[in-house]
Amino acid sequence: MGRYIEISILAAARRCGIRLDDRTLGRREVQGYCPFCDGTKNHLFLNTETNQWYCQKCGRGGNAVTLYAAVFGVDNKAAFRELTQDKTLRFTPRKEKARRKPPAALAPLGIRHDIYYDMLSMMDLSEEHRRDLLRRGLSLERIQENRYRSVPADWRQRQKIARRLAERYPLAGVPGFFTRDGGWSLWGRPGFLVPCLSSEGYIQGLQIRLDDTSRGKYRWLSSNPEYGYENGTAACSWVHVTGDLTKDTACVTEGSLKGDVASFLRNDALFVCVPGAGNIEFLADTLAALPNIKRLVGCYDRDQMRNPNITQAVSKMEAEIKARLGIPYEPFVWDDRYNGIDDYLFARKCRLESAA
Repeated sequence: MGRYIEISILAAARRCGIRLDDRTLGRREVQGYCPFCDGTKNHLFLNTETNQWYCQKCGRGGNAVTLYAAVFGVDNKAAFRELTQDKTLRFTPRKEKARRKPPAALAPLGIRHDIYYDMLSMMDLSEEHRRDLLRRGLSLERIQENRYRSVPADWRQRQKIARRLAERYPLAGVPGFFTRDGGWSLWGRPGFLVPCLSSEGYIQGLQIRLDDTSRGKYRWLSSNPEYGYENGTAACSWVHVTGDLTKDTACVTEGSLKGDVASFLRNDALFVCVPGAGNIEFLADTLAALPNIKRLVGCYDRDQMRNPNITQAVSKMEAEIKARLGIPYEPFVWDDRYNGIDDYLFARKCRLESAA
């Protein structure tokens, strides 16, 4: 029996002409631009240890062979033959990986909530970010209730907040915190923080709505040790729950802030918000924790639903939810002039107010 040949995922990606993010080269996970999505954001993750790939937006994934096969439209057998015959690529027999230090365990939800809640109490919301949230259709009262906060631009201010929190809480296992120069620090980028809530109303994690959207609009508040953050913890793809929990219909959309706005504009309709159409890891468990749910309504952006990879990911989600929970799914379709459900509902509100 021949030896199992393992092909470098980076070499295969380059052979496929995939654009990689140079800033992530040398890390365990290298980011790139998915050839099956719109190709404008680096949603593609290439794991250099397992030689696997996964797109956080469309949900597609596999190994070096399946990536090559999908890009060039050949079967896996032909893809393997072409890759192994290409002398410019690197491939080696599989061997046991060196053991890595296991990452810190994620802190319990109650501890994360207390730490994030107190952290947000130490921060302010800038006037610029407040105006942005008002332009989306939220009221001043709802903005305050949802506890949006601006990320302190000065790293020394973030460090001061982290060290104050460390006097009261164990920060190990809480995404966003890491140690530097013998003390705790807080990661951050310019933007404002959006709490991601569980079905019980606890803060599971935080997303940053970035000021600079040239490489994406959102980032999780995270301190993944694989990226060099000592004693840090990676964020998970949590599902955000917002609105009236007694409702028997839940609307599913992409993004915590979008769900917050849409729920507010629909009189506190219940929204469950996944971080990406393909990121449904916690969706079924979240819906199972909402005992009144009898129907799931899809409210994904209109442009996404014209992407065959997104529609495939949504169909997979629909089948999984129906099989596991018995909850039927149906899409909600609105005017194509408005891409997001939040945009549509805000425009409808403005029309109704103008007509009154």
